[in-house]
Amino acid sequence: MDETYIDPGPDGYKGAYLDELLALGFYRMNQRMFTTGRISPVFWLRTVLGKMITTRSLAKILQINRHFQVKVLEAEINEETERLFKLYRSKIDFDMSNNSLEFLGDGKDLHPFDSKMIQVRDGGRLIAVGYFDEGTDSAMGILNFYDPEYAKYSLGKFLILKKIDHARTRDMSYFYPGYINLADPKLDYKLFTGEDSMEVYLPLEKEWKEYRTIGKQRLEEYFFRQLSNFSQEWKTP
Repeated sequence: MDETYIDPGPDGYKGAYLDELLALGFYRMNQRMFTTGRISPVFWLRTVLGKMITTRSLAKILQINRHFQVKVLEAEINEETERLFKLYRSKIDFDMSNNSLEFLGDGKDLHPFDSKMIQVRDGGRLIAVGYFDEGTDSAMGILNFYDPEYAKYSLGKFLILKKIDHARTRDMSYFYPGYINLADPKLDYKLFTGEDSMEVYLPLEKEWKEYRTIGKQRLEEYFFRQLSNFSQEWKTP
């Protein structure tokens, strides 16, 4: 994957600066912001919060989790969250960091970002954790994990919905869930909040477009056009 990185300044990636980078197609990896180039089948997504509606399927996720206790806190990594992460990691079928600190900070703290966490508990038992970063007008989802015994509750999606709820209480305009990869349909779950409210970033034009007007088939055509343009530029002396 071809990538471009931007290092944090003295104030990190916070406030309006995070908003700006997200709008330009950048995303978080460990302690840095990066974006993919034109030879990667990856496209960034964002939810326009003012357009999102609570459909029957979304309401069902909220309903089945209504009896759990949910809190939004300052982000931290401790023994309790680490135990849950390792339990989650032991049951998944894809590659992931060995621990949450490695995933989020590459062994460092979370200081370049204004980071928050959502904790979900069943009584006193921690069953799910979701980390996200805040700007001024947008929030960026980073990492979700949960107790595999509670898999039937769709806790990964529930965490995304609670992050969106939090962003709405802050009168934010956008939530950035990450990217889809044309080569990996597992990541398509990020569209579950509704394609009518979703936008996709087109790197050639450097613009966000409504996802429903494009769809995955046209993104594939777009990607091959990117490859063709890149190939022609590479051959030009």
